[in-house]
Amino acid sequence: MNSKETSEKIQFVSNDLPISNPEGKPQNTPTTLLDQQSHDSQPKQHTDIELPQEQLFFPLTEAKYLTKEETEQAYLKRKADGLYEAPEILKDEVLDLLNDSNVKDITRIHLQRRSIDDNDVASLASNTTWVNLKEVWLYQNLIEEAGAAALGRNLAWVNLRQLWLHRNEIGDEGAAAIAANKSWVNLEELYLSYNNIGDKGAICLSKNQAWVKLKSLKLDNNRITNVGAVALAENKSWVKLELLWLYNNRIKYRGAILLACNKQWECLDEICVGGNAIHKEGTRAILCNPKLKKLELSKVQ
Repeated sequence: MNSKETSEKIQFVSNDLPISNPEGKPQNTPTTLLDQQSHDSQPKQHTDIELPQEQLFFPLTEAKYLTKEETEQAYLKRKADGLYEAPEILKDEVLDLLNDSNVKDITRIHLQRRSIDDNDVASLASNTTWVNLKEVWLYQNLIEEAGAAALGRNLAWVNLRQLWLHRNEIGDEGAAAIAANKSWVNLEELYLSYNNIGDKGAICLSKNQAWVKLKSLKLDNNRITNVGAVALAENKSWVKLELLWLYNNRIKYRGAILLACNKQWECLDEICVGGNAIHKEGTRAILCNPKLKKLELSKVQ
């Protein structure tokens, strides 16, 4: 393969297979060769950039040199597959792609730690065609109440299984907006840790009756007191709940006792209430529940 041919190729590789460069010399680590000519009028040489696996935008199962046309086809296929784990520098490009009306079969959106803000979320949540979407990971971004409200208004994602929003700042109003959604009837995992959620948000969440398949609910490191814990304990819809995290809130023993005694949560076997002032009474109630196999009671006061 001559240098001219090389300059018209882009290589995407997985990190589990040895590869060879165009001259046939083996390389020990996967490398992504980014085409530097696509937007420049003057020809340039390729630059080798080594990226960790999570930043390989098209990790293929085997090494292959692709022409520009083949690369574009692979790009469209990855869009159709719905897996977006781009480096932060590609955030705007990825959002543009997600808003492409021709992309209709998205199954996963992974945009964690990408400085996603309320406007970005509103753009995503306005989509009405991704009926097969199953995973939305938006944790550790810049999402506040307005972004959560936009998500809550979405009625198209009827197959959504995972909504990970931890380490944002959605607050009570954002939690209430999420709780008001009645379309996510297949939701299994809802992560809202570190979101400045208090009793109002917890009460709204407890009243949701659509999430009958919910298995994991994480509300640790918020501002929930006994009031919110009691409301959660009164929920009768989450009959498949297996995991409940309320670590490092402001819950006292009465809330812990009622959480441990919820008879509708027959599948619950993991509860985390460490970092709360549940005292001996609350600790005893949890320890006496034979269904609870995995307990987190550190820093109990």
